[in-house]
Amino acid sequence: MIWLAGLIAVATAPLQTPGRAELPPEFFDAFARKDLTAAVAILEKAGAACVAAHPANDHCLDLMLGGANIAWRIPDIERSEKFARAAVAIADRALPAGHKDRGIATDYLLRTLIAGDKNAEAVPLLRAVIATRPPEHPSQAMLNAQLGQALFGLSRYAEAEVALRRAAVLFEQGTDAGKFRHALVLTDLAVTLREQDRDSEAEPFARRAVAFYEALVPPGDPRLVPRYRVLGLILNELGRYPEAEQVLLNAVTIVEADPNADRMGQSTLYTSLAFAIDNQGRVDQGEALIRKALAIQEAVLPPGHRLIAENYSNLGWNLQSQGNYAGAEAAIRTSLRLREAHMKPGDPGIAAGYEALASILSIQGRREEADPIYRRVLALREAANPPVLRDLAFAYSNLATNLNELERYEEAEPLLRKAMAIAERTFAPDHPDLSIIYENLADNLSWQQRFAAAEPLHRKALAARQKTLPPTHPLVAGAMFTLARNLESQGRTADAEALMRQAQKIAEALPPAHPNRIAGNWTLAALLRKHARAPAEARSLYRRAETGAMDRIRSLAAFDAAAQAELRRYAPIFAGQVSVAWQLSQSGAPKR
Repeated sequence: MIWLAGLIAVATAPLQTPGRAELPPEFFDAFARKDLTAAVAILEKAGAACVAAHPANDHCLDLMLGGANIAWRIPDIERSEKFARAAVAIADRALPAGHKDRGIATDYLLRTLIAGDKNAEAVPLLRAVIATRPPEHPSQAMLNAQLGQALFGLSRYAEAEVALRRAAVLFEQGTDAGKFRHALVLTDLAVTLREQDRDSEAEPFARRAVAFYEALVPPGDPRLVPRYRVLGLILNELGRYPEAEQVLLNAVTIVEADPNADRMGQSTLYTSLAFAIDNQGRVDQGEALIRKALAIQEAVLPPGHRLIAENYSNLGWNLQSQGNYAGAEAAIRTSLRLREAHMKPGDPGIAAGYEALASILSIQGRREEADPIYRRVLALREAANPPVLRDLAFAYSNLATNLNELERYEEAEPLLRKAMAIAERTFAPDHPDLSIIYENLADNLSWQQRFAAAEPLHRKALAARQKTLPPTHPLVAGAMFTLARNLESQGRTADAEALMRQAQKIAEALPPAHPNRIAGNWTLAALLRKHARAPAEARSLYRRAETGAMDRIRSLAAFDAAAQAELRRYAPIFAGQVSVAWQLSQSGAPKR
C-alpha cells in the first residue's frame, strides 16, 4: 500500500502490501522523472487490467490508492476521484470493517469530493466516518475540518461553524497545534462567522491564523496572502479602515512581487484595499486601485462576469464621492446593465445595482426618479431569505433619506427608526455605517423642527466617526456641519460657529470645485451672514463658493437638465452675496 506521506519516497522505497499487485516498473521510471501525468496513466492501465483479472479481492487496492494520491498531486481532481472511488469499492468489498486501508480509501475520496465541490455527497459520508472512528482518533480533527468546509459549501453556515469549532479544539489539543492545519481551520472558522455577519467574533480567529502563519513562513511568503485577505475583509466590515488598509497592503505587496501570483486574486485585493482607502477619504487613490482591478478582470474574465459588474458599481460610488456625478452615473448604469443581463432574478446583486443607481440620481436632485427605485430595492431586501441585516437597514434608511429630500418627513421617520433598530443590533456602537443612520434620522427630526430630539443623534454620529475615521475625513466634516446647523437652530450660535469652522477647515482640503467644499464655504458664510458676524469674511467665503460652483458647472460635459438643476441648487450662494454686500454697505454708512 502507498501511504500519503510515503509517496514522497515511492521512487526509491515504495510501500507495498504483500499479496497485492505490484506497481509496474515503468511507473517508477515516470515517477523518478517527476512525470506524474505519465505515472497516473500507467497506473490507470495497470489498474484496469488488474480489476479485470482479480475482481473479487483486494489484489488491486494499492494501484488504486497510488493512482488517487498521485493524481491528487498533479493536481487532477477528477482522475483522483475516479481512483478513490475504485479503491473504496475494493476496500468495502474485500476488507473487514475497521481495516486501516478502508479508512485511507475513504479519506482519499472525501478530499476529492470537497475539492470538486461535491459537498452534498461528502457531508453524509463525513458524518458516517466521524461517527465510526474513536473520538481520540488522530483523523478526527481533519475530518471535522472537512465537514465544516463541505457544510460551508452548501451555505449551511451554523452547522459548518459547529464542525469547525470542534476541529479547532482538536487541533489545539494535538500535535498540529499552531501549525498549518490548525491555522487553516481558524481561517475557515473566521470566514464562516463572517458569512453570518459576526465579524467581531471572527476577528480573533483570523488574527490567530495570521500569527501562526507569520511564525511558520518567512516574510513575503505567498501563503500569507489568504490569511491577510480574510483579516483585512473582516476589519473593513468592522469599519476599522486604517487597520484593514495595513493588512491588505501587506497582501498586495506580496502579490505584486510574485510573478506567478493569481491575477484574479490580485484584482480582488485591489478592490478590498480601495474600499479601505476610500473610507478614509483618499478617494483618488481608491479610484486608481478600482481601475487596476477592473483592467485585470476585463482582461481575464468573460464579459458580464459578476466581479466586473460589482467593480463598476464600486467605481461609481468612488466617483460619486469625488463629485463626478456624470462619471458615476455612467459607471453605475454599466454595472446595472451587466447585472440584469447575467444575474438571476432575486439575486441580491440586482438590488445592489438599483441601490447605486437610486443614490446617484438622488444626489443629483432627481429624487422623484430615485423614489420608485429605492422602493424596489427595499422590496428585494425584504424578500431575501434570510435577509442581510446591513442591507435591509440601509434599504430603509436610503428610501427615507430620499423622502426627507422630498419633504415627506412624517413618512420617512418610521422607516428611519426601523433602520436604526436593525443597525443597532447589527453594528458595533462606533461603526461608521451606524453613524450614517443616526445622522439621517437626526436630519429628519431637525426638518420637523424637533431640534432637541435630534441633537443626541447628531452627537452619536459625530462621536462614531471621530473614533473610527481620520480626523480630516469628509464624513467627519459632514457630521460636524449637521450638528452645527442643529445647534444654530437651537440658538446656540457661538457653539455652532466654532464647530462649523472646524468642519470648513476639513472641507478646504478637497478640490475647489468639489460639492462638499462648495457647501462648506457656503454654509459657514450663511451662518455669519444670518447673525451679522464678520460680514467681510462671509463675503470672501461666498466668493470662494461661487468660484467653485462655476468651475464645477463649466467642468460638466454639457449644460443639460442635470447641470441646470445643479446650478439652481447654488442660487443661495448668489443671493447670499447680495445680502452680505448690503450688510457691509450698511455697516460703513454714516450714522443718523
